[in-house]
Amino acid sequence: MITLHESNITSFPLDNGLGLLREAIVAYTEEELNGMFEFYMEYDSEGHLVDELREERIIKAKAQDKLGYQLFRIYSITKNHENDNIIVHAQHITYDLANNFVEKMEARNLTKKQVMEKIGNSTVEPHPFNVTSSNTTTVSSTNLYRTNPLQMIAGMEGSVLQIWGGQIERDNFNLILHDRRGHDDGVKVSYEKNITGLEATFDTSNLVTRIFPFV
Repeated sequence: MITLHESNITSFPLDNGLGLLREAIVAYTEEELNGMFEFYMEYDSEGHLVDELREERIIKAKAQDKLGYQLFRIYSITKNHENDNIIVHAQHITYDLANNFVEKMEARNLTKKQVMEKIGNSTVEPHPFNVTSSNTTTVSSTNLYRTNPLQMIAGMEGSVLQIWGGQIERDNFNLILHDRRGHDDGVKVSYEKNITGLEATFDTSNLVTRIFPFV
């Protein structure tokens, strides 16, 4: 079930918001470890909510079995000119933190949990997010200045991810830095057993073979 919601919600919605996006033709989420977490949808151009699909509005969709339903903010709406369907791209709600600002965050011998919570509590603008960590023992230090919380956590020199290490979990309004997400289920992945296909792409378009210095 995929639902559409107004842009200003600050907690997980238990209702269907503006309605069910029943006419979704293709819909899926993609998440990279410590990277992007996005939702993609192709929607019928004659669907009953097509006029309600607007940038900044929020889509609630099931991401995966363990994470369940997640919130994604729409950032791009385009039309597929081959079939007139509407293409929607949305990113996880925690990316809203990129619009906030932290002037200064100086950490001296703090645990991973302490430094994450300090970042979350140091923003210029109030926000609904719980920024934390499950690690209360690993201690380190860093100084970070004049950027957004997401850069401080994982996007710059001296970031929490670089100094303390870990794996980020985005769970609606929770941004949690674990030492390791998930657990070993003892599953072995092998070709022709549980992998039905494999595609490899090799790209040398940005390969540099010479450096020419000049003054």
